[in-house]
Amino acid sequence: MIALNNIDPAHVVEGIAAVNPASIASGAIGNTDITGIPGLTTDMRVFACPQAQLGVGLVLNGAWCPADGTLRIALYNPTGGAVDLGSVNWAYFAFKPRT
Repeated sequence: MIALNNIDPAHVVEGIAAVNPASIASGAIGNTDITGIPGLTTDMRVFACPQAQLGVGLVLNGAWCPADGTLRIALYNPTGGAVDLGSVNWAYFAFKPRT
């Protein structure tokens, strides 16, 4: 559980970014990186959600910061065929907990 009083307001990053992942094969996880996000660092906790319905069957597998300034969104395709999502806007919120 995240207590709001545990969020350091000096270390919050939020925004919306267009994401157009490559086609994701059946049973595969597709990672898509959004680069150039100022203030996003690898020690932040990241939340992301699509601003529209995901393609039929796709599942959000996770969102994290693998390198400073980069948000990675992973989508899992459990369907029997490849899925090409197309472009979708994603809202993201990242914060560094108080120490």
